[in-house]
Amino acid sequence: MPQIKKILILGGGFGGINVLKLIQKKFKNESNVRISLVSKDNYFLYTPMLPQVSSGLIHPSDITIPIRKLCKQAEFYQATISLIDLKQKLVTITRTFDGKVHTLDYDYLIISPGSSTNFFDYKNIKKHAFVINTV
Repeated sequence: MPQIKKILILGGGFGGINVLKLIQKKFKNESNVRISLVSKDNYFLYTPMLPQVSSGLIHPSDITIPIRKLCKQAEFYQATISLIDLKQKLVTITRTFDGKVHTLDYDYLIISPGSSTNFFDYKNIKKHAFVINTV
C-alpha cells in the first residue's frame, strides 16, 4: 500500500490559497496525498478591494470567500501557529474557536504567513497612518 504524503500549508492569504489550488489540481484524483491548510481566519480576503469596502461602494462579503469552500481536497484548521519544528517535521497549532492545541505532522511544508506594512522607519507615518488590511 502506498504511503500517504502529507502536505501542510501555513497561511490562507494569496500565497497559501494559490498553492492550495495548484496542489489540489495536481493531485486531483490521487488518494495517497493528504493536504492541510492552517489559517487564523476562516475566510480569504481580497485585500486590493478593501478601499471600495471602506468607501461603501461594495459589501465586505463581495471580497471574502470562506476558505472551506476552497478546500475541495484539503482539511482546514482555523488556528494560530505556535511552533514549527523543522527537524521533526511538526507544527503545533492552537485552534481559534476553542483554544485546543494540536500537533500536525507533514512531509512537505509551505510557509506563507502573509505580509506586514513597511513604513521604512518613518515613525510619524507609522504612528498616524491608517492601514487598511482587514475587513
